[in-house]
Amino acid sequence: MTAANEPAGGQLGSKNDQGVSIMSTPTGGFGMLTTYIQAAMRLAKYEILEGGYYGEIPGFQGVWANADTLVGCREELKSALEDWIVLGLHLGHPLPVVAGINLVPAET
Repeated sequence: MTAANEPAGGQLGSKNDQGVSIMSTPTGGFGMLTTYIQAAMRLAKYEILEGGYYGEIPGFQGVWANADTLVGCREELKSALEDWIVLGLHLGHPLPVVAGINLVPAET
């Protein structure tokens, strides 16, 4: 999302099906989500396979990718992670805390 999509007041965020606010930051925007994804990608482990590469992120069940090149594998893994996060937030699933970032804060 770009700044043009931000609501007035610079606050972004939404509520999941349980009414829990997600992805809001004090300054607005999706900076926290970007930081979360970058931190999760730093946890990624890659293997060289016959004819390509395989990557996964420990602690993120079902997030994996394979491709002919390492760069392609990283891109596919990031895409898989992004889709996994969106689905998890939509379904209200708990997501791993990464680099101290919890995308689904506890209700108060």
